Amino acid sequence: MTSSTTAVPLTSLYAPVSGIILELEKVNDVIFSEKLVGVGIAVCPDEGECNIRAPADGTIVNILPGNHAFFMKTDQNIELLVHYGLNTVSLNGDGFTRVAGPGQRVRRGDVILQVDPERLKKKGISTVTPVIIMSPEHYSYTMQVGKVCAGVDPIIYVRTL
Repeated sequence: MTSSTTAVPLTSLYAPVSGIILELEKVNDVIFSEKLVGVGIAVCPDEGECNIRAPADGTIVNILPGNHAFFMKTDQNIELLVHYGLNTVSLNGDGFTRVAGPGQRVRRGDVILQVDPERLKKKGISTVTPVIIMSPEHYSYTMQVGKVCAGVDPIIYVRTL
């Protein structure tokens, strides 16, 4: 008798903004650095980066009222949070524009939110952008390092356990 195993496909999650990858533990916000909402990675956006893109094909589940963060479920049922900036909730949406909406089907690289990074800079708000896997206990994952281009370069490889 022979046994066979079916390989679980690897899912790539792509950069929502262009910039330099930062380990989540180095993010200056305990909600993210202590992994209270999940595991992931952050991107320090390039100067002037103003589009926040879908990191995978899937559906937008929710966009927070300040338009600074969104939840999505990928086609592989991975639940993600993409959060632009730190303490951006204090802006009450000032500097952010919603492009997509809840329930909308999106493709990797589609613009979900737009931001005015100069407005944030003037207010001393960090633009570091965490990308969080919401239920990490269901996955194995590998984080990437280095410079990334939004919608083009993978930042996390995920496999369902």
